[in-house]
Amino acid sequence: MLTIPGPIKNLWHCHKKGRIVLELKRFESNRINEVITLFRETILTVNTKDYSKEQVEEWANNRHTVDEWVNRLDTSLTYIALINDKIVGFGNMTDEGLVDLLYVHKNHQAEGIGSMLVTQLEADAKRQNFNCITTEASITAKPFFLSKGYFVHQKQLKLIAGTRLTNYKMVKELGGIKMDSPIKNQINTIFVHVTDLAKSVEWYTKLLGQGYTGTEVSDPVYNLKINDHTGLTVDAGLKGEVKTIIPSPYPLFNFHTADINTSYEFVENTGFQIDSDIVEFDDFAFFTVKDPDNHIIMICTG
Repeated sequence: MLTIPGPIKNLWHCHKKGRIVLELKRFESNRINEVITLFRETILTVNTKDYSKEQVEEWANNRHTVDEWVNRLDTSLTYIALINDKIVGFGNMTDEGLVDLLYVHKNHQAEGIGSMLVTQLEADAKRQNFNCITTEASITAKPFFLSKGYFVHQKQLKLIAGTRLTNYKMVKELGGIKMDSPIKNQINTIFVHVTDLAKSVEWYTKLLGQGYTGTEVSDPVYNLKINDHTGLTVDAGLKGEVKTIIPSPYPLFNFHTADINTSYEFVENTGFQIDSDIVEFDDFAFFTVKDPDNHIIMICTG
Protein backbone atom coordinates (compact mmCIF):
# COMPACT_ATOMS: atom_id res chain seq x y z
CA MET A 1 0.00 0.00 0.00
CA LEU A 2 1.06 3.61 -0.50
CA THR A 3 2.39 5.36 2.56
CA ILE A 4 0.90 8.73 3.34
CA PRO A 5 3.35 11.65 3.14
CA GLY A 6 3.53 14.26 5.86
CA PRO A 7 2.08 17.78 5.67
CA ILE A 8 2.68 19.56 2.37
CA LYS A 9 3.98 23.08 2.26
CA ASN A 10 1.88 25.70 0.50
CA LEU A 11 2.83 25.98 -3.15
CA TRP A 12 2.78 29.31 -4.96
CA HIS A 13 1.56 30.15 -8.42
CA CYS A 14 2.06 33.56 -10.03
CA HIS A 15 -1.05 34.73 -11.82
CA LYS A 16 -1.03 37.71 -14.17
CA LYS A 17 -3.57 39.46 -11.92
CA GLY A 18 -1.29 39.18 -8.95
CA ARG A 19 0.24 36.65 -6.63
CA ILE A 20 -2.20 34.04 -5.37
CA VAL A 21 -1.74 31.04 -3.12
CA LEU A 22 -2.33 27.61 -4.60
CA GLU A 23 -2.49 25.06 -1.81
CA LEU A 24 -2.37 21.28 -2.14
CA LYS A 25 -4.09 19.23 0.53
CA ARG A 26 -5.04 15.62 1.02
CA PHE A 27 -8.62 14.91 -0.01
CA GLU A 28 -11.23 14.92 2.75
CA SER A 29 -14.54 13.17 2.20
CA ASN A 30 -16.61 16.16 3.33
CA ARG A 31 -15.59 17.90 0.08
CA ILE A 32 -16.72 15.11 -2.23
CA ASN A 33 -19.61 17.09 -3.76
CA GLU A 34 -17.21 19.86 -4.85
CA VAL A 35 -14.94 17.27 -6.46
CA ILE A 36 -17.82 15.61 -8.34
CA THR A 37 -19.09 18.99 -9.57
CA LEU A 38 -15.62 19.96 -10.83
CA PHE A 39 -15.28 16.57 -12.56
CA ARG A 40 -18.59 16.94 -14.40
CA GLU A 41 -18.21 20.59 -15.37
CA THR A 42 -14.69 20.06 -16.68
CA ILE A 43 -15.74 17.19 -18.95
CA LEU A 44 -18.81 19.03 -20.23
CA THR A 45 -16.72 22.06 -21.23
CA VAL A 46 -13.03 21.21 -21.71
CA ASN A 47 -13.42 17.76 -23.29
CA THR A 48 -16.09 18.75 -25.83
CA LYS A 49 -13.43 19.69 -28.39
CA ASP A 50 -12.31 16.06 -28.63
CA TYR A 51 -15.45 14.03 -27.95
CA SER A 52 -19.06 14.14 -29.11
CA LYS A 53 -21.90 15.67 -27.08
CA GLU A 54 -23.30 12.22 -26.36
CA GLN A 55 -19.92 10.90 -25.21
CA VAL A 56 -19.16 13.73 -22.78
CA GLU A 57 -22.67 13.60 -21.32
CA GLU A 58 -22.38 9.85 -20.63
CA TRP A 59 -18.87 10.33 -19.25
CA ALA A 60 -19.76 13.28 -17.01
CA ASN A 61 -22.94 11.71 -15.67
CA ASN A 62 -21.22 8.49 -14.63
CA ARG A 63 -23.26 6.09 -12.55
CA HIS A 64 -21.05 6.05 -9.43
CA THR A 65 -22.77 6.87 -6.16
CA VAL A 66 -21.31 9.42 -3.75
CA ASP A 67 -20.14 6.57 -1.50
CA GLU A 68 -18.38 4.92 -4.45
CA TRP A 69 -16.67 8.21 -5.26
CA VAL A 70 -15.49 8.60 -1.66
CA ASN A 71 -14.19 5.03 -1.59
CA ARG A 72 -12.30 5.52 -4.87
CA LEU A 73 -10.53 8.62 -3.58
CA ASP A 74 -10.02 7.45 0.00
CA THR A 75 -8.37 4.19 -1.09
CA SER A 76 -5.87 6.01 -3.29
CA LEU A 77 -3.47 8.90 -2.75
CA THR A 78 -5.65 11.92 -3.58
CA TYR A 79 -4.87 15.62 -3.53
CA ILE A 80 -7.09 18.63 -4.00
CA ALA A 81 -5.76 21.98 -5.22
CA LEU A 82 -7.32 25.06 -3.64
CA ILE A 83 -7.33 28.81 -4.21
CA ASN A 84 -8.91 30.71 -1.34
CA ASP A 85 -10.28 27.38 -0.09
CA LYS A 86 -12.06 26.74 -3.41
CA ILE A 87 -11.22 23.45 -5.15
CA VAL A 88 -9.69 24.20 -8.56
CA GLY A 89 -8.28 20.76 -9.32
CA PHE A 90 -7.76 17.25 -8.00
CA GLY A 91 -5.72 14.19 -8.83
CA ASN A 92 -5.11 10.74 -7.41
CA MET A 93 -2.76 7.78 -7.75
CA THR A 94 -3.60 4.15 -7.01
CA ASP A 95 -1.31 1.80 -5.12
CA GLU A 96 -0.26 0.37 -8.52
CA GLY A 97 1.23 3.73 -9.56
CA LEU A 98 -1.64 4.72 -11.86
CA VAL A 99 -2.65 8.38 -12.11
CA ASP A 100 -6.32 7.50 -12.07
CA LEU A 101 -7.99 10.92 -12.18
CA LEU A 102 -6.60 14.38 -12.96
CA TYR A 103 -9.01 17.26 -13.49
CA VAL A 104 -8.60 21.04 -13.39
CA HIS A 105 -11.46 23.53 -13.07
CA LYS A 106 -12.74 24.81 -16.41
CA ASN A 107 -11.92 28.41 -15.42
CA HIS A 108 -8.37 27.61 -14.31
CA GLN A 109 -6.95 25.77 -17.30
CA ALA A 110 -3.27 26.36 -18.25
CA GLU A 111 -2.41 27.92 -14.89
CA GLY A 112 0.01 25.21 -13.75
CA ILE A 113 -2.47 23.43 -11.49
CA GLY A 114 -2.33 20.13 -13.36
CA SER A 115 1.48 20.32 -13.42
CA MET A 116 1.59 20.86 -9.67
CA LEU A 117 -0.70 17.89 -8.99
CA VAL A 118 1.28 15.57 -11.28
CA THR A 119 4.61 16.71 -9.80
CA GLN A 120 3.34 15.85 -6.32
CA LEU A 121 2.00 12.44 -7.38
CA GLU A 122 5.26 11.61 -9.16
CA ALA A 123 7.24 12.59 -6.05
CA ASP A 124 5.08 10.23 -3.99
CA ALA A 125 5.59 7.45 -6.56
CA LYS A 126 9.37 7.90 -6.33
CA ARG A 127 9.19 7.69 -2.53
CA GLN A 128 7.42 4.36 -2.98
CA ASN A 129 10.29 3.21 -5.27
CA PHE A 130 8.06 2.87 -8.32
CA ASN A 131 10.07 2.31 -11.48
CA CYS A 132 7.43 4.08 -13.56
CA ILE A 133 4.09 5.84 -13.29
CA THR A 134 1.19 5.30 -15.69
CA THR A 135 -2.07 6.94 -16.69
CA GLU A 136 -4.91 6.47 -19.15
CA ALA A 137 -5.13 9.89 -20.77
CA SER A 138 -8.02 11.26 -22.78
CA ILE A 139 -7.42 12.79 -26.22
CA THR A 140 -7.64 16.17 -24.48
CA ALA A 141 -5.10 15.30 -21.78
CA LYS A 142 -2.63 13.50 -24.05
CA PRO A 143 -0.61 16.64 -25.04
CA PHE A 144 -0.29 17.62 -21.37
CA PHE A 145 1.16 14.26 -20.37
CA LEU A 146 3.46 14.21 -23.40
CA SER A 147 4.85 17.56 -22.22
CA LYS A 148 5.57 15.99 -18.82
CA GLY A 149 7.70 13.20 -20.25
CA TYR A 150 5.10 10.46 -20.63
CA PHE A 151 5.07 8.34 -23.77
CA VAL A 152 2.15 6.58 -25.44
CA HIS A 153 2.28 2.87 -24.71
CA GLN A 154 -1.02 1.98 -26.34
CA LYS A 155 -4.01 3.63 -27.94
CA GLN A 156 -7.18 2.01 -26.69
CA LEU A 157 -10.95 2.14 -26.84
CA LYS A 158 -12.31 2.04 -23.30
CA LEU A 159 -15.83 1.52 -22.05
CA ILE A 160 -16.27 4.40 -19.60
CA ALA A 161 -19.62 5.11 -17.95
CA GLY A 162 -21.48 3.24 -20.67
CA THR A 163 -19.80 4.84 -23.69
CA ARG A 164 -16.71 3.85 -25.69
CA LEU A 165 -14.01 6.52 -25.56
CA THR A 166 -10.62 6.68 -27.23
CA ASN A 167 -7.82 7.18 -24.73
CA TYR A 168 -4.13 6.42 -24.37
CA LYS A 169 -2.24 4.28 -21.90
CA MET A 170 0.81 6.43 -21.13
CA VAL A 171 3.94 5.69 -19.12
CA LYS A 172 6.75 7.73 -17.57
CA GLU A 173 9.97 6.16 -16.32
CA LEU A 174 10.90 7.33 -12.82
CA GLY A 175 14.22 5.55 -12.36
CA GLY A 176 13.16 3.71 -9.23
CA ILE A 177 14.15 0.21 -8.21
CA LYS A 178 14.00 -2.13 -11.18
CA MET A 179 13.67 -5.87 -10.80
CA ASP A 180 15.45 -8.07 -13.31
CA SER A 181 13.23 -10.76 -14.78
CA PRO A 182 14.04 -13.73 -17.01
CA ILE A 183 10.62 -13.28 -18.66
CA LYS A 184 10.72 -11.37 -21.94
CA ASN A 185 8.53 -8.35 -22.61
CA GLN A 186 6.94 -10.19 -25.52
CA ILE A 187 3.63 -12.00 -26.04
CA ASN A 188 4.37 -15.40 -27.52
CA THR A 189 1.00 -17.03 -28.20
CA ILE A 190 -2.65 -16.16 -27.62
CA PHE A 191 -4.86 -19.16 -26.88
CA VAL A 192 -8.50 -19.19 -27.95
CA HIS A 193 -10.40 -22.02 -26.29
CA VAL A 194 -12.95 -23.65 -28.58
CA THR A 195 -15.37 -26.57 -28.59
CA ASP A 196 -14.96 -27.75 -32.20
CA LEU A 197 -11.39 -27.50 -33.52
CA ALA A 198 -12.16 -28.18 -37.19
CA LYS A 199 -15.03 -25.69 -37.29
CA SER A 200 -12.95 -23.00 -35.57
CA VAL A 201 -9.92 -23.56 -37.81
CA GLU A 202 -12.14 -23.19 -40.87
CA TRP A 203 -13.59 -19.93 -39.47
CA TYR A 204 -10.25 -18.30 -38.59
CA THR A 205 -8.45 -19.38 -41.77
CA LYS A 206 -11.30 -17.99 -43.89
CA LEU A 207 -11.25 -14.73 -41.94
CA LEU A 208 -7.50 -14.34 -42.49
CA GLY A 209 -7.41 -15.71 -46.02
CA GLN A 210 -5.21 -18.68 -45.12
CA GLY A 211 -5.25 -22.05 -46.83
CA TYR A 212 -5.19 -25.36 -44.97
CA THR A 213 -5.99 -29.03 -45.46
CA GLY A 214 -8.10 -31.20 -43.22
CA THR A 215 -5.14 -33.46 -42.51
CA GLU A 216 -3.37 -30.53 -40.81
CA VAL A 217 -6.10 -30.29 -38.18
CA SER A 218 -5.85 -32.71 -35.28
CA ASP A 219 -6.66 -32.35 -31.60
CA PRO A 220 -5.82 -30.70 -29.35
CA VAL A 221 -4.58 -27.50 -31.04
CA TYR A 222 -4.04 -25.73 -34.36
CA ASN A 223 -1.51 -22.92 -34.77
CA LEU A 224 -2.53 -20.20 -37.19
CA LYS A 225 0.09 -18.38 -39.24
CA ILE A 226 0.40 -14.92 -37.70
CA ASN A 227 2.96 -12.26 -38.63
CA ASP A 228 5.73 -11.21 -36.22
CA HIS A 229 6.20 -12.72 -32.75
CA THR A 230 2.69 -13.27 -31.46
CA GLY A 231 0.98 -16.50 -32.48
CA LEU A 232 -2.66 -17.54 -32.34
CA THR A 233 -3.58 -21.04 -31.22
CA VAL A 234 -7.12 -22.44 -31.20
CA ASP A 235 -7.34 -25.06 -28.48
CA ALA A 236 -10.11 -27.66 -28.23
CA GLY A 237 -8.45 -29.60 -25.41
CA LEU A 238 -7.40 -33.22 -25.22
CA LYS A 239 -9.31 -35.86 -27.13
CA GLY A 240 -12.47 -36.78 -25.27
CA GLU A 241 -12.47 -33.55 -23.29
CA VAL A 242 -15.61 -31.43 -23.59
CA LYS A 243 -14.93 -27.76 -22.96
CA THR A 244 -17.51 -25.39 -21.55
CA ILE A 245 -16.93 -22.03 -23.18
CA ILE A 246 -18.15 -18.87 -21.46
CA PRO A 247 -17.38 -16.09 -23.95
CA SER A 248 -16.44 -12.65 -22.69
CA PRO A 249 -18.81 -9.78 -23.56
CA TYR A 250 -15.72 -7.84 -24.69
CA PRO A 251 -13.28 -8.42 -27.58
CA LEU A 252 -10.48 -10.93 -26.93
CA PHE A 253 -8.08 -9.19 -29.33
CA ASN A 254 -8.10 -7.42 -32.68
CA PHE A 255 -6.95 -8.03 -36.24
CA HIS A 256 -5.65 -5.06 -38.19
CA THR A 257 -7.02 -3.86 -41.52
CA ALA A 258 -6.11 -0.94 -43.75
CA ASP A 259 -9.63 -0.76 -45.22
CA ILE A 260 -12.47 -1.08 -42.71
CA ASN A 261 -15.29 -0.94 -45.28
CA THR A 262 -13.84 -3.62 -47.56
CA SER A 263 -13.19 -5.82 -44.52
CA TYR A 264 -16.77 -5.38 -43.32
CA GLU A 265 -18.13 -6.35 -46.75
CA PHE A 266 -15.82 -9.38 -46.86
CA VAL A 267 -16.99 -10.63 -43.45
CA GLU A 268 -20.62 -9.98 -44.33
CA ASN A 269 -20.35 -11.79 -47.68
CA THR A 270 -18.58 -14.73 -46.02
CA GLY A 271 -21.62 -15.21 -43.80
CA PHE A 272 -19.85 -14.64 -40.49
CA GLN A 273 -21.83 -13.27 -37.55
CA ILE A 274 -21.26 -9.52 -37.24
CA ASP A 275 -21.48 -8.38 -33.63
CA SER A 276 -21.34 -4.61 -34.17
CA ASP A 277 -21.47 -2.28 -37.14
CA ILE A 278 -18.56 -0.02 -38.05
CA VAL A 279 -17.77 2.61 -35.42
CA GLU A 280 -15.68 5.48 -36.77
CA PHE A 281 -13.51 8.13 -35.12
CA ASP A 282 -11.23 10.72 -36.70
CA ASP A 283 -8.24 8.36 -36.86
CA PHE A 284 -9.66 4.99 -35.88
CA ALA A 285 -12.48 2.67 -36.94
CA PHE A 286 -13.58 -0.81 -35.91
CA PHE A 287 -16.30 -3.42 -36.00
CA THR A 288 -16.63 -6.75 -34.19
CA VAL A 289 -17.51 -10.29 -35.23
CA LYS A 290 -18.23 -13.51 -33.34
CA ASP A 291 -16.41 -16.78 -33.92
CA PRO A 292 -18.20 -20.18 -33.70
CA ASP A 293 -17.95 -20.13 -29.89
CA ASN A 294 -19.25 -16.54 -29.69
CA HIS A 295 -15.85 -15.06 -28.83
CA ILE A 296 -15.88 -11.40 -29.89
CA ILE A 297 -13.04 -10.45 -32.23
CA MET A 298 -12.39 -6.84 -33.24
CA ILE A 299 -11.35 -5.79 -36.75
CA CYS A 300 -9.81 -2.32 -36.63
CA THR A 301 -7.71 0.32 -38.31
CA GLY A 302 -5.20 2.59 -36.58
